Amino acid sequence: MERPSWQWWLFGWVILLACVGARAPSAASFAYESTGGNGQEAVALGPRLRFPRLAKPPAPGKPPPAPKAEPPPAANPPPAQTPAQQKPAASNPTARGLLDPKLARSRFDEGMASAKKLFPHLYGRAKQKHHVHPKYLDGPEDGPTVDLDPAYHQLITNAFRGEHAYGRAEPLSRDAQQDIMRRVYSRHPLPGIHF
Repeated sequence: MERPSWQWWLFGWVILLACVGARAPSAASFAYESTGGNGQEAVALGPRLRFPRLAKPPAPGKPPPAPKAEPPPAANPPPAQTPAQQKPAASNPTARGLLDPKLARSRFDEGMASAKKLFPHLYGRAKQKHHVHPKYLDGPEDGPTVDLDPAYHQLITNAFRGEHAYGRAEPLSRDAQQDIMRRVYSRHPLPGIHF
């Protein structure tokens, strides 16, 4: 018996595909499928292949549909919070009662502008970590830090040096340290702490 040639195998394969295709639902019954509210449809080409198709444009003479309008604001505003319900201005204990966040932000912006003028060689370089309670004022080595632009960090460092010079022999009390920090941070607030 002779083996069938490759042409017979190909012919059999085409017949098989034609039979399977004849049993599938017609293309018109599953050609379009909605994919959501963005106005696009997908052309289904079997269970896995889908190509996006833009939605049909509106008919000429019809205006495009208007977007949904938001509901009008409530006539009665919510009641004002009592002082007991209000949150503190800052979550950091060193910043409580120190500065209003808007004032702190404006002073920070002013400080950044002056730091850029005073230390142009430092401005815009990689951020430096600044200890909120400076180490030279007996702050903890692993205390909280804030990432600052090097120019602004130098501005704050100079302000601390002006309040209490490095290397002084006499130790400062805890209250004196807090006073120095309050004075410096009221002029040069820290982002993420004071605003």
